[in-house]
Amino acid sequence: MSKPSAIITTLEDSVLLFDQQLVEAYLRTTYRVLQPLFDLRIGVLNKDFDLWLAEQRVEHYTFITAWNPFSRKTSPEENQRRNEQLEKELQARSKQVLPAVGMGEGEWPPEESFCALDLSVEAALRLGRQNEQNALVFGRTAAVPELWWLPEIRVV
Repeated sequence: MSKPSAIITTLEDSVLLFDQQLVEAYLRTTYRVLQPLFDLRIGVLNKDFDLWLAEQRVEHYTFITAWNPFSRKTSPEENQRRNEQLEKELQARSKQVLPAVGMGEGEWPPEESFCALDLSVEAALRLGRQNEQNALVFGRTAAVPELWWLPEIRVV
């Protein structure tokens, strides 16, 4: 499948078949690129990041992790192993891979992540699904970051 199940920028965008609390948690998360430092939020344009992307001649980016498959807390060792494999795949398929972290609100611990520049849409979706992620963040220059829901739509 070469497209997400849904593209979400606000809670109203998520169909009622999704776990609304889970979607809301993703929408409240800060997606932090570490080097260079930028904070991204779903549905909010970060003009400084957008300018930086333009300077780098980047058309789009994917914020992705292999941590905590399907939002189930997994051991730090397993998360690290999974992310190391994902990083290798991203390095082979992206213009550049930036270290990043997803910082949710509340008790959910930060998740080591990556911001992959100009990773193809097909590769982003495949890697997100292969790593059993509920969602990834996709963005284009001059557009707000979007939450791309990956699992097939199912009743919860």
